[in-house]
Amino acid sequence: MTQNGTFEELQAQLDWLNEQPHAEKIVISGNHDMLLDYNFASTDDRMTYGKRQQLHWGSIHYLQDTTVNLKFRGGRFIEVFGSPWTRKHGNWAFQYADSGEQWRNRIPQDTDILVTHMPPQCHLDLDGEGDPALLQEIKRVKPKLHCFGHFHASYGSETMVHDSFEDAFEQAMQPQASLWHLVMFPFACLRSLLSGRVGPQTVLVNASYVGGFLDDKRREPIVVRI
Repeated sequence: MTQNGTFEELQAQLDWLNEQPHAEKIVISGNHDMLLDYNFASTDDRMTYGKRQQLHWGSIHYLQDTTVNLKFRGGRFIEVFGSPWTRKHGNWAFQYADSGEQWRNRIPQDTDILVTHMPPQCHLDLDGEGDPALLQEIKRVKPKLHCFGHFHASYGSETMVHDSFEDAFEQAMQPQASLWHLVMFPFACLRSLLSGRVGPQTVLVNASYVGGFLDDKRREPIVVRI
């Protein structure tokens, strides 16, 4: 939400979001939102974690490893789970070292929409810099939508079909992929062309708003229908 994670930046962003006409507004932190990370803010002289309690959230749902169940017209419910964590890189907020322990069985099985700051590996993640453990969690839960960011250059959307072709693609894209995986991938492509791709789908969205070498570009919002 912010560049420097200060109280003033956060409150300005929350005020802007509360002015928007959307029926429901959901946010998570990113690695720059340092005020919202107790472990970071309590050890950094620039931050006063206690000021977090003074933030005015309005109607915004803030998710930090938590779920909100939204009810819409017609009695439809949508369950949204959000998590701010990214893999350790530099000295930022909400970071972890062991991705396996961070994500293993952490996402509720009935999640419809997943919101994380970290992307899954092999998908809109700047040449494989995403998290493989998060990818496995997505394949386990199969949410209808996964929205993330972090790697600004990978802005965009794609659809993941949970099938054998997807498995072959992800295995071939691994840094440690064997020759066998690379050889088998064209056969998986041919099989999918002949038989079609059938299976549950997850829409993946890297919604990074800023881009460019100096983060001087501004992107359009991405609208998804589920």
